[in-house]
Amino acid sequence: MKTPKKVIFAISYLLIFVTFLISNTSQAEIKTKSKTHRNNQLNFKRNKYKYLGLQFNYGIKTFQLKSNIPSLNNQSLVKDGGSLGIIYGDHNFRMTANLVGIYSTGFKENISSSFLEVNAMPQILLLNPKKNRFNVYAGVGVSYQKFLVFGRHVKSDEANYTHSFWSDEPMLGSVNKMNIDVSLGAEYKLVNRADFLNIFIEGRQSNQMSSSFSSIALNQTQLTPVTSFNLGFRLGKNR
Repeated sequence: MKTPKKVIFAISYLLIFVTFLISNTSQAEIKTKSKTHRNNQLNFKRNKYKYLGLQFNYGIKTFQLKSNIPSLNNQSLVKDGGSLGIIYGDHNFRMTANLVGIYSTGFKENISSSFLEVNAMPQILLLNPKKNRFNVYAGVGVSYQKFLVFGRHVKSDEANYTHSFWSDEPMLGSVNKMNIDVSLGAEYKLVNRADFLNIFIEGRQSNQMSSSFSSIALNQTQLTPVTSFNLGFRLGKNR
């Protein structure tokens, strides 16, 4: 039996229409997947580093001197002061860098001295800051410390005394140290929006890797590991 031409034409038109629908659907799916991929890439870039900010802290540093100079040997020192730094990171990891730290004789001491420091430290956040206002963190980094000694602790012919704006007394010299630092701290988020404000408390220890001296009179003077206790705040903006 012959198939009527009208039926053939109808089937042909139907096949063309179905092919057209399949083609458009496939193109739409490709566009959707492409858009989703671009959005995922954009979100990944946005989430890669979530915030940039500043940190300020008040700190106390304790250590002891070991020296062949009798007036310096076995002196236990406590310095107080503060530092200013920057922070950069995401929800799990951040980098902190204290650009300047100045610590002076804040407690009763038998010698006049000052303490300067810069450091950089990556830190791991142990809790998810998206879900917790309270967090605990740990870090390992490096620091450079400069211990300035003032006063006439040796005879003038044994040292080259200089003047410094850090003290009215003549400066005997400095002990300079490169250290490996380890820290453990806790922080609490006061502001939990696009802009953040955290308060923190932190303990840190600096263990010497190498040292140098600006004066030959101090070439046998060493600092024991420096222990620091810091209280401060961090503020910044989520990116």
